[in-house]
Amino acid sequence: MANDYFDTMSSYARQGLDAARELSEIQLRTWERLMQKQVQMGGACMEASARSMDTLGKVKDYNELLSEQAKLSQECGSKWVDASRETAELLNAAGQELSSWMEKHARAAGEAMDKAVNKGA
Repeated sequence: MANDYFDTMSSYARQGLDAARELSEIQLRTWERLMQKQVQMGGACMEASARSMDTLGKVKDYNELLSEQAKLSQECGSKWVDASRETAELLNAAGQELSSWMEKHARAAGEAMDKAVNKGA
């Protein structure tokens, strides 16, 4: 009887650790992807800033400056929109992965409870 109890507790502990490890992996993957996106956008901002400064040195008049700045703003805005869309997709995928994880472990917990109740009855 005591061995059954310890085996059951050991199994629960192992399942809990496995679930925590899986959750940690999901969180780490999501974090890495978000950081990659942040670095990418930081680089895009630095590039836009450098191009803006370069434009200041090359333009001949005010109208040309405004035209070049408008082009640069449009390109930069397009990059931000794309990055926002990609980030939303990334977060949506992470949410789906978390939902699957939760369903899997909720089902496993329910099965373990049923087994324990049936074993005790």
